[in-house]
Amino acid sequence: MRERTVHLALRATPAEAALIRHAAEAAMLSTSSYLRTLALGGDGCVIRLQSLQAELRRQGGLLKHLVARGALDRHATEQALALWREVVQQIAEAAHARQNHCA
Repeated sequence: MRERTVHLALRATPAEAALIRHAAEAAMLSTSSYLRTLALGGDGCVIRLQSLQAELRRQGGLLKHLVARGALDRHATEQALALWREVVQQIAEAAHARQNHCA
């Protein structure tokens, strides 16, 4: 990964700053990463889908590890599946938003 050493500043109203921070949080990115991606030609709607996909992969790897170790009881399995359902729902919502607002 390249080392980022240059600091850029941007002026925004408090309302604009809040909207930018909210959009970055919804994309599961830092504000810097979100703005950098958009400024360099990234698709704002795809950012969230990529973040959610990465989170789903992370959770899947963790679940696989815990199952292999026999570390999951019924309650833990139900919790893990609830997290998966939540992420899958978020991906579906983001994909729906992509179709409706970004196409």
